[in-house]
Amino acid sequence: DAAYLEAMQNYLRAKYAARAPDVIVAAGAEGLRFLVDCRAGLFPDVPIVYTVADRDELAALGQLPPGIVGVPAQPDWAGTVELALRLRPGTRRLVFVTGRGHRDRGQELQLRAVASRFAGRTSTRLWR
Repeated sequence: DAAYLEAMQNYLRAKYAARAPDVIVAAGAEGLRFLVDCRAGLFPDVPIVYTVADRDELAALGQLPPGIVGVPAQPDWAGTVELALRLRPGTRRLVFVTGRGHRDRGQELQLRAVASRFAGRTSTRLWR
């Protein structure tokens, strides 16, 4: 909501008026989007490093401005399932739990693809 974003910008501008951060770490795509949208009015010369944003989320943001860098998150869904099956070798049913947000929908598609690779070893369900 626009009123919230404006209030947050005003708060951060006032809080850091005397001393801007040396670097900002954006945790996740939502935080990064906020900083990209508001950077010019907040901290135009402060470098931003992002984390926990995957390639699809970064693509949705478009070309990032100079001074914003990071490493895209690369979840290892298949490795996670393999580990789970090694920890519980007799597993017959595997359940993936996601939420209902935008990020969760993207993860759900990835999880469904991974689940198909384990179809002969275990049955899978998705809970949201």
